[in-house]
Amino acid sequence: MSTKLATNVLLVWPGEKRIDVNLVKSMVKNGLVIIEYRPFSNQPQDSIIKALIELKKIVQIVLVNNEVDVIKHCDGVWVGEHDTPIPKIKQLTDFDDHMLIGKTVKSLNQLDFAIRNNANMIGVGAVFKSQTKEDALLSHWGLIQKIVNKSPKPAYLIGGLNLSNLNIFLENCYIENLRIAVSSAVLQSRSPVQAFADLNSFVAEYRNKTNKKT
Repeated sequence: MSTKLATNVLLVWPGEKRIDVNLVKSMVKNGLVIIEYRPFSNQPQDSIIKALIELKKIVQIVLVNNEVDVIKHCDGVWVGEHDTPIPKIKQLTDFDDHMLIGKTVKSLNQLDFAIRNNANMIGVGAVFKSQTKEDALLSHWGLIQKIVNKSPKPAYLIGGLNLSNLNIFLENCYIENLRIAVSSAVLQSRSPVQAFADLNSFVAEYRNKTNKKT
């Protein structure tokens, strides 16, 4: 499953939004491999499980944000700085070695801890203010660059990214293996499928150019 993680764009699907099967299928045809379902506050567990099962029928890798109690219904979990610690996740009855753990970090020390505990993916940010997670604190761009380039695991830029501001960020920071996690830039656009395809192509082209330079 590690090769599948070498994807360009992770899509975050907010629990407030109904799962649009046709839309998700269209994005899969345009390169969507991994999706994170982010439940809303106090969302009923049966509603979360139903959404995960629905997504899993379409997308190769489905993660749930922090709701570790439903991990058996998907491929793993994504946790933030103040969410369930990785060691506790691995102690869960429903956790097995094939499941994935994504971890958002905000410092080199947090990165080191995540890697020592075998996190499969790293999230770094917030790069910009996010409409999906409005309480996310912005991280210094220089620090983001250091964390992403040091990470031995796939690292995703997170936080309010779209094509325009991603270009601004990359004009100021050098990222060796660009990956991004997005939500509103795709799901709130007039043409979500095209928005996803454009972001996916942009990241792929950037990585190709970067790899040719190294």
